[in-house]
Amino acid sequence: MHVRLALFIVLLVLPAAILADEYEVYVGGPDSGLDLVYRDGKFVCGWPGGVLWTREFIPFEGCCNEILLIPLPHADAEVISAAESRLTEFGDIYETMEAVELEAVHDPGAVVWVVRAEPAISPESILRMAQYLRAKAGLVREGWLGFVSDRGLALTGWGALFVEIEDGTLTGAEYQPYDYSPNSQLREWGVIGPDEEYSDHPEANGIAEWLTADGISPIVEGTFTLGYAVKFE
Repeated sequence: MHVRLALFIVLLVLPAAILADEYEVYVGGPDSGLDLVYRDGKFVCGWPGGVLWTREFIPFEGCCNEILLIPLPHADAEVISAAESRLTEFGDIYETMEAVELEAVHDPGAVVWVVRAEPAISPESILRMAQYLRAKAGLVREGWLGFVSDRGLALTGWGALFVEIEDGTLTGAEYQPYDYSPNSQLREWGVIGPDEEYSDHPEANGIAEWLTADGISPIVEGTFTLGYAVKFE
């Protein structure tokens, strides 16, 4: 009887143990580009910095998770506080600092998120490429508005591209039209406000693609795709 009871207890305990994942959550807010979630060292999700901590969905599964909260350089104190409050619903939080070189980019009209990435992609590679793109937003914005104004067209609002990085090299950017997923996704996150427009002009789109992909990008590792949105006003 004692053996059967012990076996029964083990069977009850196993599912909870299996679900006890360790998550690493990189949080910084707008100036740090984007926030990232890893599970047991593998990439899970990434979204524009600070936008998701007041919303319902966060990609955590199971119970009794250990969560490493990693404030990024130039972390926004209010965003960190909101993230910590939200994460307490999912597990035990341990705050830790990691050496991530990351420059602040003060541009609320430029956001980045992760569309797809290899599981083993490092957070440093994603973060560095994200900040590189956000730092180029002024150039992309100037090119778009200069092209449009030459033709007397008052196209303003947000526009988004998917940026491809293959084996660490930025290989190209593709503008996403109005009826593609980034428009609805950015609105769901609250990046694009209810009174703001989404810009889509076939010729100006090409200018945004060229300016985004042109230049020498930082040295990173891995293959991944970033979403990149700029406000053209």
